[in-house]
Amino acid sequence: MEADKSISRRKGSFTMKHFTKGFLFGVVATASAVAGAVFSFKKKVVQPIEEQENRFEENRKKANRKSHSAHHV
Repeated sequence: MEADKSISRRKGSFTMKHFTKGFLFGVVATASAVAGAVFSFKKKVVQPIEEQENRFEENRKKANRKSHSAHHV
């Protein structure tokens, strides 16, 4: 009977260590997945929109310069 108690105690603490390690690994893995999703979203959605806005801004500046030079001649 005494041997059963010592085994269960050791087994219980051993399980708690595994649970803690597994929990921490899960937290890190989830955080990594979220960071990857955010990075991917930025790369696929946000960056092309910003590039398009920059192109529109450049075209607006060119058109403005062209308009001013046409009226000054």
